[in-house]
Amino acid sequence: MWEYCLSSRFPHLSYFNKPNHEDEKIVIHALEKMDLTHLAKRVVGKLSGGEKRRLAIAALLTQKPEIYLLDEPTNHLDIKHQHQVLNYFRELARHTQATIVMSLHDVNLAQQYCDHILLLYPNGETLQGPSSEILTTHNLSKLYQLSMNKV
Repeated sequence: MWEYCLSSRFPHLSYFNKPNHEDEKIVIHALEKMDLTHLAKRVVGKLSGGEKRRLAIAALLTQKPEIYLLDEPTNHLDIKHQHQVLNYFRELARHTQATIVMSLHDVNLAQQYCDHILLLYPNGETLQGPSSEILTTHNLSKLYQLSMNKV
């Protein structure tokens, strides 16, 4: 697992260079943030679905991109790790110049963690804006084609 995460640093290395101490610090930080340091020596194939998801996110973190495109980053995660991951990305967005775009199907998590929402309706229509204005009973009922008043 350590090597998997470290290999994500390769785009930042000069040709034929090996990872240095700074690269290793970045990997350690990413594994810590995803609660994986205790599993660092485990073989990737022996990880659970949630551990694999957190490892993929840790590998992404080691690349230190300016824009994060996340497709259901909380998929396969238990509640603790869902919040841990989303808290990390919220703090990253608030304290760096990083842009974070993610798809989430869990409206409760989207409402809690997202500042801006884009709804994609089945007919191709879209609606976007601040989460407090977009995540309304009316908009969600239209999106899910289900009366949200009865849910």
